[in-house]
Amino acid sequence: MKIALIYPAMGVVSVVNQPNIKAVADNYGIYPNMSLSYVAGALQKAGHDLIFLDAMASKLSLNDLVTKVQSFKAEILMFSITTYLFHQSIEIIKYFKERCKNVIIIVGGAHLGIFPKETLTQKCIDFGIIGEAEEAVVELIDSIENKKPLIEIKGICYRKNKKIIITKKRDKIKDLDTIAFPARNLLPMERYYSFISKFKNYTILMSSRGCTFQCIFCEQRTGDIRYRSKKNVVDEIEECYNKYHVKEIDIFDPLFTINKKRVIEICKEIQKRNINIAWSCRSRVDTIDEEMLVEMKKAGCYRIYFGIESGDEIILKKIKKFTKISQIKKAIHLTKKHKILAFGYFMFGNPGETKSTIENTINLSLSLPLDYAQYNRVSTLPGTVLYENLKNTLGEDYWKKYVKDKKFERALPRFDCNLSDEILNKYIKKAYMKFYFRPIQVFRIIKSINSIKEFVRYVKAGISMIIN
Repeated sequence: MKIALIYPAMGVVSVVNQPNIKAVADNYGIYPNMSLSYVAGALQKAGHDLIFLDAMASKLSLNDLVTKVQSFKAEILMFSITTYLFHQSIEIIKYFKERCKNVIIIVGGAHLGIFPKETLTQKCIDFGIIGEAEEAVVELIDSIENKKPLIEIKGICYRKNKKIIITKKRDKIKDLDTIAFPARNLLPMERYYSFISKFKNYTILMSSRGCTFQCIFCEQRTGDIRYRSKKNVVDEIEECYNKYHVKEIDIFDPLFTINKKRVIEICKEIQKRNINIAWSCRSRVDTIDEEMLVEMKKAGCYRIYFGIESGDEIILKKIKKFTKISQIKKAIHLTKKHKILAFGYFMFGNPGETKSTIENTINLSLSLPLDYAQYNRVSTLPGTVLYENLKNTLGEDYWKKYVKDKKFERALPRFDCNLSDEILNKYIKKAYMKFYFRPIQVFRIIKSINSIKEFVRYVKAGISMIIN
């Protein structure tokens, strides 16, 4: 079938309950949508005719997108949706549904696993994929094309005789090596970058799914973890390098460094194949050691993103991070010892947060030899323990009400935290100004800049931070 996968541009800076302040959201970068890219890979493998329209990367208006869909004569349109951007997504889907007659709309994303019934009340949507989509979407489209019974497909939702049908739950994919690589041949690869990426082409890679840690703010907390084999991971890295001329890869696993033996095996395989590529990954401060860092550096790792979150150990216990300040300091210093850039994530508005604990966090971030820091408001997302706690306190399911009707949209309070968004924003801006406008930090940034474009990005972000 002829299928268009659409990643529209949306004004996320105006969204209520998002974690970033405007200056950060405006300068975040342009990332490929990996969930849609994986679906595209699966559909391509199944023999369907596809186009992938990334509006943000390709600077396409809604009218441009519709024109391309019509020209392609797409029979099916696919979107990935999130809860906090739900109504923006629905307006865009309606725009397509009104102008592209007789198209079938399929949506997916983690959101569908939480609110499938509420989502299908939107008549512009025909089908939803619940859970991992790569297998389900191929079966669904085969059933649409060949008029097979839908009820037999696990992990989907649809309407029949004005009734919303949710089929049996689909098991997670056990062998991740069986999944086709993301369809990067359909993507505008030269357009992607992160705010701090150094090289082009740039892409994202997922080497595992799930996380066994129990942080209460994280929607990726699954209790289990499934790995791709080292060969499969490095095969994709090699394909990116040779076929798509990728020079930088961001490994987007929730926690790449959770399995030391596997990380070292992947690093040695990269070295064995002589793949000269720069890459970064995400880590906890309590899951790395010197032996791992040595191999990561040899294999091309040049930046590690650490979820530090807070500079107060009581807060770290409350959010079930359970790391110590001593571990944070040791991990960052070890990383810098091996000449790997260190990035620290911090959050304000945690349970038990006070102005004093925020000051502790700012002071810790300034005391560490970090190359980058990002400060966010705590965002209470559905599917997290933090939201379940807040829901019990509020006596209502805010996100369910919001998905049903946008009139319920409001700024959510934070669980066990009385600090307003206004106060948190003030501290976030203070933290950014203190961290990035220090002479030592200005020097670090200037020293690391590789291109005029990168220099312009930093200048633009700095001005945005000052005036907003």
